[in-house]
Amino acid sequence: MNKDWSCEKKQQARLSTIVEQYRYRYGHSVPKQMQYWSMAGLCDKPGCEIDQLLQSGLITAGQFHGVEIKRDVHERSAIAYPDANWHRGDFYRVMSRASGRGQFRPAIVNADLIQMVETGGQLMMFVANFVLGTRHHKVQTGDHVLAELNKQPNFQAFSECWNFDDSYYEYAGTGKTKVTMGSFVFSSTDRVARIAA
Repeated sequence: MNKDWSCEKKQQARLSTIVEQYRYRYGHSVPKQMQYWSMAGLCDKPGCEIDQLLQSGLITAGQFHGVEIKRDVHERSAIAYPDANWHRGDFYRVMSRASGRGQFRPAIVNADLIQMVETGGQLMMFVANFVLGTRHHKVQTGDHVLAELNKQPNFQAFSECWNFDDSYYEYAGTGKTKVTMGSFVFSSTDRVARIAA
């Protein structure tokens, strides 16, 4: 049996943690060229995730990318909302393939995990990739990136929960344009487990 993701409690949680938080930080709706990715589950009822986001005006159907591993759930969602993008498979692998094809442009990724933090949720790693420089902009150091991030209140709160080992991976970006990228790896602290519990 599939969970009912359209219940009032789930809708309120999405409103508080996705719709209102995005609008508080960025604006009324996701820019047209950007996407919304989700571990969608079954989306075939009024009040389900995609329905709620469409009704709120946060996204359009074409911006929604729902990922589901179960064939029957995937098919029912695709029938209910044919203008959305539906993917069947593992969440990370589907997004990774989309990224490899240059088709991954998320404004929001909703990883609705269904595991307790004690079963592995606290063993998390967050990788942030930033442009360090381009043909027309001098390549910045990792220290510069972190100094700029530390000026932002959202990152200050984030850094209380995540460790950074002061090293980063610098590499040439893809494509013909000269771009230098940097990957910064953060690992979760005990505080992540306390917050999630």
